[in-house]
Amino acid sequence: MDAEPPHEMTTQMESPVVQAVKDIFEMMFGYELELSESRLNTTDFAFSTTNAVISLNGGAIGVICISLPEVTIQGILQTTLGDSSPDLEAANDLTREIANMIGGAAKSKVSHLKLKLGLPFTLRGADVQVSYPSGSCPRVLTFNSSIGTIDVVFGFVDKLLSLSSRKSQLQTAAASA
Repeated sequence: MDAEPPHEMTTQMESPVVQAVKDIFEMMFGYELELSESRLNTTDFAFSTTNAVISLNGGAIGVICISLPEVTIQGILQTTLGDSSPDLEAANDLTREIANMIGGAAKSKVSHLKLKLGLPFTLRGADVQVSYPSGSCPRVLTFNSSIGTIDVVFGFVDKLLSLSSRKSQLQTAAASA
């Protein structure tokens, strides 16, 4: 039996990530989200100015990035804090916390993978680049809501396949040296 391609884990993680995003926004902020698009991440994806990234590691290796336009951040902060003109620190904190909650919710939906969360971090600017695991074929999820769009980009690989692929690359490099 042939091994699954590394990007198969991204496909398997799509449903848990979609449900995690919907659950977090509904439970925490009272917003109902509609998934309007799911597609492969290509070079034409335009990140918003506020992005947060969280890694997950265990039976799979992956990255989830949430990208929020300023209008969406303002709407969430208005709902939660009554403040629609956030400072940079509040916007960054909010985005990191959302990434952390989504990562944790997705992790709980695939407990058999025994994933551990990394620390979320913020990337500012629309020209950011996020590194996903090699072979993960990241996907872009676009959600619509009453406060604006929410983009989530994620990619995962099976840890054993990832390690096997890396070992093969090192053996090939050693043989050609």
